[in-house]
Amino acid sequence: MAKLSCNVTNCIHNGGGLCGARVIHIIGKEADTSRGTECDTFEDTDITAAIRGMTNINIGGQLRQAFENEKVVVSPDITCEAKKCIYNADRRCTAEYVQIYGPASLSNSYTRCESFKDR
Repeated sequence: MAKLSCNVTNCIHNGGGLCGARVIHIIGKEADTSRGTECDTFEDTDITAAIRGMTNINIGGQLRQAFENEKVVVSPDITCEAKKCIYNADRRCTAEYVQIYGPASLSNSYTRCESFKDR
């Protein structure tokens, strides 16, 4: 499981810098840099997005995070379309640490996987 941090503060899945999504999907098949990737899981914090995002919530991980004394890393499954990234192994991310970047994003097109590394 990858350690994950996210600074997209207006994403419904962001809980204190950790992602509460069950699955994160990174898109950008032809990306050569992190700027060519996007977090397709991004959902804004409005009510419509909240309802839409309810099917992708890691409730167990978020409860552990809320009630355990030590900080729990909520590590969702990460699928990746960026075929030029060294961490992409058959559409699964193998990076030990994943950082999603995009503070105050307006859409997924302003989010990106900062852990991307070209082959």
